[in-house]
Amino acid sequence: MNPELEQLKKQVDELLEWKRQKELQQISSPLDEISRKIIQDKLIVVKDYGEFVRADGSVGDYFYFVDIGGKTERLSVNFPMYQFTANASTDTITIIGLEPSNDDAILVMSTGTLPSGLSESTPYYVINASGNTCKLSESLGGAAVDIIDTGTGTHYTQRY
Repeated sequence: MNPELEQLKKQVDELLEWKRQKELQQISSPLDEISRKIIQDKLIVVKDYGEFVRADGSVGDYFYFVDIGGKTERLSVNFPMYQFTANASTDTITIIGLEPSNDDAILVMSTGTLPSGLSESTPYYVINASGNTCKLSESLGGAAVDIIDTGTGTHYTQRY
């Protein structure tokens, strides 16, 4: 890998970890002035993101298009993704290959339509975890999301 791209990946990873820590601390939006300055000083702006889908339909690496110093670069980052199913009658999800812990922060996405009640743009917190089944909450220690249906397509989750 190109040394500049490796450095960029490291910076993006650091920013994503910093962002995760801020959200765990329940920092409100918009970002406070100190947080905004840290992001601006890094001169990295995430412009877009996507995912590589393998021929077998499984999701591979995520990639980000980032603007650094006025130049747009594509940065690949490997975030493990796990398939999940939803049960509308119990408001639970079952994650294949992962046993989440209470208070884990996760994101959800789908190749079709997510189960009603869930959104791709929302970080969720795991509650009532038991094995690979859990409920999701929009806030740390909050109430479970009401899952209305099972959605369509294949659903994925990843740690946030």
